[in-house]
Amino acid sequence: MIHAEEMTLCMPTGRGLRRVLGPPRTILDRLSFRIADGECVGVIGPNGSGKSTLLRVIAGILRPDGGKLDNDASDDVSILAPGAAFDARSTGRENLFRSAVFQGKTFTEARKVQDSIIDFSEIGDYIDEPVATYSSGMKARLGFAMAIHLPTKVLCIDESLSAGDMRFRKKAADAIARLIGDGRTAIIVSHNENTICDLCNRVLVLNQGRLVYEGEPKEGFRVYKTLKATAPRLNQANPNVALPGREQTF
Repeated sequence: MIHAEEMTLCMPTGRGLRRVLGPPRTILDRLSFRIADGECVGVIGPNGSGKSTLLRVIAGILRPDGGKLDNDASDDVSILAPGAAFDARSTGRENLFRSAVFQGKTFTEARKVQDSIIDFSEIGDYIDEPVATYSSGMKARLGFAMAIHLPTKVLCIDESLSAGDMRFRKKAADAIARLIGDGRTAIIVSHNENTICDLCNRVLVLNQGRLVYEGEPKEGFRVYKTLKATAPRLNQANPNVALPGREQTF
């Protein structure tokens, strides 16, 4: 179970003294929600709404400044974002083993799944080349393959399901569905409506750091599209503007 209550995160803005002395910017603003074990929840919203930051808080990379976040699996969370956690100077295989050890796996366990990871990622002989030579798509596919074959209790996915062609995206979605079927928890940030609606049982819609809708995915995307359409006129002036279907109040 992941339980956030009035969770707030602020970060400094600007540069130099302005960054030190200036007022911080509120990135996540009093978020409250629950995610049960075995759920797949989508996080959607306009760019800059705090989606990726929320994943990093859930993964323990960032700590909230206010409120609370309780995560029963706080020691078994991974985050998958484009290029995340790769040492560009090391080969893909070296990164694979390093990631496995970081997650508490043994070399024997890593060796058992390395061929499956290479096959799933479809990078072939590039596994023994430095990651610096990889395209962004190759890094995303390798990272996804590692996350699937070295799974944690909670998997946070930040836009990585968009890597590759339609066939690979279908393979990735099927793999996520199997993990959820095994009782894993997945939290997915994506702008792809089909991906979210196919995989997630509900969504959180963020706008300027606030939770403005929590519920059924298709309705969540309707709220999200309304936010994007009204952004120049309403969104900047009042991020909590009343929207049809909104379920959260502040």
